[in-house]
Amino acid sequence: MITEQGTKNVISTFQRETLTSDLFEMNGVYGCDYYKDGVLIATELYAGKSIHFAESAAENYVDGIKQV
Repeated sequence: MITEQGTKNVISTFQRETLTSDLFEMNGVYGCDYYKDGVLIATELYAGKSIHFAESAAENYVDGIKQV
C-alpha cells in the first residue's frame, strides 16, 4: 500500500472475532493498523522497536489485551 509517508508493506494480519490488526513495515519502522468491524480505528508506529515488539502489539490487540 502506498501512503503519503511512503510504501506500507504488510507483513502479517491477525484476526479474532471483530478485531483485526495488520503488522507492517514502512521506511524501516514497524507498526500496526488496528481495525474493529473492518473499520480502521488507529495506526501506531514503533520507531526503534523490533518486529517482535510490533507483532506482540498486534496479537495483544486481537486478544483483547491491548486497547486503542
